[in-house]
Amino acid sequence: MILDRIVDAKRRAREARGPVRSLAARGAVVLDSEAARHEAGDLLQAGLGVQTLPTLGDWLAAPRPRPPTALFKSCGSALWDLAAAECVA
Repeated sequence: MILDRIVDAKRRAREARGPVRSLAARGAVVLDSEAARHEAGDLLQAGLGVQTLPTLGDWLAAPRPRPPTALFKSCGSALWDLAAAECVA
């Protein structure tokens, strides 16, 4: 039972690589915080360099046009999720 769940989780992570790469190619990938760099295994598996990705605060402070698509990587803080929702609302 536990082994089945582990295998299923690994399969779903492999399947998510394609959409993550596609979103990154079309828009921005934004981290919720610096701490997310250490918890971004899914982004690393998709071949993205997390050290170069901006945090939400950096991304919003930068004076540049925003791409129409952004992937927001949240690592478990509901406050960051709320902040991201406020920015796009």
